[in-house]
Amino acid sequence: MKKIVLCCFLCMLFFIVACTDDSATDAEYASLPSSISDAVLTSSSSWILSSSDFALVESSSSEAQSSSVSNVTESSSSIYIQHSVVLKDSSIFNSEQNKLFDLRDSQEYRTVVIGTQTWMAENLNYAYLEPAGYQDSSSWCYGNEPDSCSKYGRLYYWGAAVDGAGIFGSNGKGCFDYNNCKIVDPVRGICPKGWHLPSKEEFEMLFEFVGGEDVAGKKLKSSEGWLNDGNGTDEFGFCAKPAGQLHRVDVDSENFSNENTLTYYSFDGGSDAFFWSSYFGLPSGYINRGEAYFSLKYSSDAIYEDFNSAPFNFYNAYSIRCVKD
Repeated sequence: MKKIVLCCFLCMLFFIVACTDDSATDAEYASLPSSISDAVLTSSSSWILSSSDFALVESSSSEAQSSSVSNVTESSSSIYIQHSVVLKDSSIFNSEQNKLFDLRDSQEYRTVVIGTQTWMAENLNYAYLEPAGYQDSSSWCYGNEPDSCSKYGRLYYWGAAVDGAGIFGSNGKGCFDYNNCKIVDPVRGICPKGWHLPSKEEFEMLFEFVGGEDVAGKKLKSSEGWLNDGNGTDEFGFCAKPAGQLHRVDVDSENFSNENTLTYYSFDGGSDAFFWSSYFGLPSGYINRGEAYFSLKYSSDAIYEDFNSAPFNFYNAYSIRCVKD
């Protein structure tokens, strides 16, 4: 009897087909699963049930042992292995519902159109786990609390933001290492497929559209959650939340390269927001190259363009907002 039931179950899986490519329609989007435990199939792929994990593999690839994968990142042309789950590198955007579905980890994001740009209206929460520096990861939840990721999204090293490991593209590959970093815009980074890490110019276009940098902070901040009633008006639905940052501290300044002297801490949660851009260069007045980022503060209506001078800046972790290609 058990064999008959098992055969019936496998037959049902075999005949289920749902096309999900980068240009999926709104109707296809509506049929997407509400969680990772619901099967999403393509005509050239199949679901493999192993213990309590699901794995999506291309028909031409070798079978994945999902139950044995833990905190491992591997890649092929369209497969990304992470956290015991293998998913196709793809995304679905529903313009009518203003939603983005990231098929890499089955997460959904609100989106918003501001001027001629389409932005994610939430911070990216993709668990990029490539090692960087002396850490075995390059993205974190604020305060190492999983609930913070649900509320604020993850905090990323800039090398992670631009996909320094080259998992999804080559335009930021090598940027975990200051000496080998060469950026070619546009940089997809670790954004969902069809989206990319904003350039400095794209951020500046956003701020100009909402009224200029002197008032952009207030208009783009969320209407609640900021320290001392420093909330914004969120007039455009960007909903910037005070996710704070993570920073590496050199405990022994004479022995910076010794991993035993390093510590990491989160701060500015509730008071500030920081967003990476894809810019890496040498502005006038600086002696080292570095990255540009933008910050919003509870105590100001303005938005601030800042620059991290390398190499120490490679150990600050900020939020990511992706913009549509």
